[in-house]
Amino acid sequence: MEYLSDGVAETIINNLSRLQDLRVVPRTTTFEYKRKRMNPTQVGRALAARLVLTGHVAQRGDRLIVGAELIDSVQESQLWGHTYDRKIEEIFTIQEEIAGRIPNYLQLRLTDAERQQVTRRSTESREAYHFLLKPMHFAYKYTPEGFGKGLDFCRQAIEADPVYAGAYAILSFLYTLLGTFGVVAAVEAFPRAKAAALKALEIDDGLADAHAVLGFVHLAHDWNFRCAEMEFRRAIELGPHMPGGHYAFSHLCLAEGRYKEAVQEAERAVDLDPLSLPKNYHLGAICYFARQYDAAIAQLNKTIELDPSFVVAHNVLAAVYALNGMHEEAIAEGERALSLSKGLWARITLGRVHAILGNQAEARKILTEVKEASKSPNLSRAAYCAMMHAWLGEPDQAVEWLEKAYGEREPTLIYLRQSPDFESLHGDPRFHDLLHRIGLSE
Repeated sequence: MEYLSDGVAETIINNLSRLQDLRVVPRTTTFEYKRKRMNPTQVGRALAARLVLTGHVAQRGDRLIVGAELIDSVQESQLWGHTYDRKIEEIFTIQEEIAGRIPNYLQLRLTDAERQQVTRRSTESREAYHFLLKPMHFAYKYTPEGFGKGLDFCRQAIEADPVYAGAYAILSFLYTLLGTFGVVAAVEAFPRAKAAALKALEIDDGLADAHAVLGFVHLAHDWNFRCAEMEFRRAIELGPHMPGGHYAFSHLCLAEGRYKEAVQEAERAVDLDPLSLPKNYHLGAICYFARQYDAAIAQLNKTIELDPSFVVAHNVLAAVYALNGMHEEAIAEGERALSLSKGLWARITLGRVHAILGNQAEARKILTEVKEASKSPNLSRAAYCAMMHAWLGEPDQAVEWLEKAYGEREPTLIYLRQSPDFESLHGDPRFHDLLHRIGLSE
């Protein structure tokens, strides 16, 4: 019953998040407390949430028993509670009734449009609905295996309901991750991401997350910064209290060197989803690009505390240690990343650290491995080869590999102007010509 229980809560959380005057903590954060022995008052205080919706779900034959309570964590009192005993086919009706009742107890005055938003159904298919509860759980592991499982669940959801807008939105997001991390070639992954996002918006133009993903495609693949900002602002307009739009917009601000805005948007995303690994990691990455290394170290370590196995945080932390003159810590962190993941990403991290520290023999050995792997269309790492050549003091080779990355439209190029890894090329006219073609001219 785990996913069924999660699903009841998820629909209520998502629907209430659409209200302009209500900040709702997302499921990725609230579900971290499912198996912890904390009462609703403790959870509310931990998340700075005044109200906590809690409950239970049980199935008895063809009957579904759902109990729900709305708790005031400050007053330590129950505002509302009810138990539903219905046929299992009525699961969506139960969710709608709970989501519809809560605003009354919060004394929120809703417009007719807002009432429709709160009680809307994203799908009529219980099968599709259950499939779509699972992909993000696996995707946020940021591993090729997790991405693959996420895709499988999305596809099954779409097979069960071909007009499920939310499924297309998540499918789109997964394709951006596949392209960003090089699991699938960017020139293949991002067009698929765009097609899925446009399909989601064709079905439901009010889907904030689909606008956010479409904006990221415009940013990272099309290099159309104006259209990207329009989509990000639309996402925030539709869901000001949802973290996705703020998180996506911070990427654009970072790419353009608008560090104050980037930090503000990233911090807003973390405030709205404080236990999200990607959002906490991204805030640390912004500090890295801004050369605020002490702040980056603190934030990345905070991310690792949330999940010590989150490899991408170890990857960036190793580079930050190296750039901050903490050589022993950098090597140790690089080795730690390698112990967590034997894949190419961890090898790149260690090679990058050795290159920064001037350990040329070790760096060149790993660089050779990366170049061999880059011959595969789905494992392009041209930008990272360029990065290591730049640290090794080889500008001609660095520019050559950057041109290769440009031809393959590697999404990491949007951060090229801000990256500490390419500071040595800032006086090279070839580098500035490349920035101009991407749309990053100073």
